[in-house]
Amino acid sequence: MTDIRLVQRRTLVVLLFSQVIGTIVMGVLSPVLPLLAEQMTGSQTLAGLSQALITSGAMVFTIVLAALAVRHGRRAGIATGSLLSGAGVLLIVPGHHLDAFPLVLAGCLLAGGGIAAGLQARFAATDLAERPGQALGLLQWASLAGGVAGPLLIPLADRIIPGLPPMTGLFVVTGVLLFAGALVVALGLRPDPLSLVAAPERVPLRTAVRTVLAIPAARHGLVGMVTVHAVMIALMNMAGIHLHHHGATLQVIGVVVSFHVAAMFLPGPLAGLLADRIGPRRLLVAGLLLQVAAAVVLQSGDGPFVVGTGLVLLGAGWSAGFIAGSIVLTTAIPVPRRPMAQGASDFLMQLTAAAGALAAGTVVSWLGYAGLARAAGVIVLAVLAGPYVIRLLRRGGAGVEESRDSLTQR
Repeated sequence: MTDIRLVQRRTLVVLLFSQVIGTIVMGVLSPVLPLLAEQMTGSQTLAGLSQALITSGAMVFTIVLAALAVRHGRRAGIATGSLLSGAGVLLIVPGHHLDAFPLVLAGCLLAGGGIAAGLQARFAATDLAERPGQALGLLQWASLAGGVAGPLLIPLADRIIPGLPPMTGLFVVTGVLLFAGALVVALGLRPDPLSLVAAPERVPLRTAVRTVLAIPAARHGLVGMVTVHAVMIALMNMAGIHLHHHGATLQVIGVVVSFHVAAMFLPGPLAGLLADRIGPRRLLVAGLLLQVAAAVVLQSGDGPFVVGTGLVLLGAGWSAGFIAGSIVLTTAIPVPRRPMAQGASDFLMQLTAAAGALAAGTVVSWLGYAGLARAAGVIVLAVLAGPYVIRLLRRGGAGVEESRDSLTQR
């Protein structure tokens, strides 16, 4: 007989290792790839395209990895995402060496597989968990470790592999790390946690989305998770530019962003504990309220202290809302439909975040950063008030029908 608790402990150890590697790599690629792209093309627009393609790759591979998990288990999905990401990172090396920018872009697209693998890892952590919040909180803490270690690797990578062109060693080291992470997952996730839960169903993306939308609790989890993620991306992405326009130095901007990242990942275990103790739905509401508070602070001033305080609240709200929304969504979906529904929800989350990031620039150009913060606050308040408005409308409709019936009887 399989000891579920022992399998869950082993699963968490493997996923923690994989998550640290994945976040190290993303912590390296985020600042370095735009610089590399700008050096190769001389264009800031094309430099931004590199990051956009990583996000696009993550959107596509969330569905691909979910389908693999349905057929072959979480092990196959997560390991494949890491392998694709490693291949993409290594593909950047000849692209850079040959001055072939399309190869670099292809590498960026494949690198998005690492983000998709990290997203699926959080669901793998909950497959057998008695306390899903605790499992997700630990993974979020691992993301903090990777996010801190990643930038530290940048100046060391070229020394590790001497004789290569500048920045090339960085991609070789991170590519090898991703392959190592894939190997650990392939060997370590045995037995596969999903195989011990139920036989999953493979359904099309459209059906998976309909499954989520048809279940009220799953729909609420999805909307909450998408909202906290998209609002965080939009406000975070424009914060550095906003501070720079108001005279902040790069060092000050770096410190402010560091506090924001710490607020995103450091509270993970606490948020997970609260999800298990008070329930994920209450924690989701708390996360949304923290983001409303963040919007109020961010629209009130332009200095580093005000913006930093707002970004800390924003990060804490994301931490609570992301963990809670993931649990609410997962527990509401019937077990056989979960992998594809989880992949569909991550696809929608990434798509909404990308759209929010694009819209944020336009809103700032029209209304300024304070206007963006106000718009974000209104959106979050609408999400908070939505269920109550729907209930009132339904009650109102019921009252109208009752009145009609009474009039008919008379």
